[in-house]
Amino acid sequence: MPKLSQLIIDVIKCYKIQIRFVIVGVWNVIFSFGIFYLINTLFTSNFGQSVVSNLFAMIIAQIIAITNAFIFHKFITFRSKIRGIRMFFEYIKFFATYTFSFFLNLLFLYILVDEFKQNSNLSGAIILPVTAVISYYMHFYVTFKNT
Repeated sequence: MPKLSQLIIDVIKCYKIQIRFVIVGVWNVIFSFGIFYLINTLFTSNFGQSVVSNLFAMIIAQIIAITNAFIFHKFITFRSKIRGIRMFFEYIKFFATYTFSFFLNLLFLYILVDEFKQNSNLSGAIILPVTAVISYYMHFYVTFKNT
């Protein structure tokens, strides 16, 4: 029977991309929520709690978070060697995946805050992990599939 330490090493070797994706994904969730929380708090304190301030906070936070996520997934998770104009197209595919996730975020934020009367910051914390899982499959099979 193999030792536990050898079993762990074997699992890490077998699933190294997935493990890196999870680690980067956790970073992205923390970073994304932090940016959303900061911007949403700023908007709410200046403009009051409203659909408009929540949506603008989510839009700005998403743009910042997408660029951060692209950099980390490109260089850490998938270790993509694509450069030049092809990197631009890689970013476009990445952005398209996140655009889809973004619209899910907007829909879920609206439902939780305006229909179910939940706190917008708590709603953001609930929404981000759900869309992170969806993004995983899209990036794995679309954005970086040829890496």
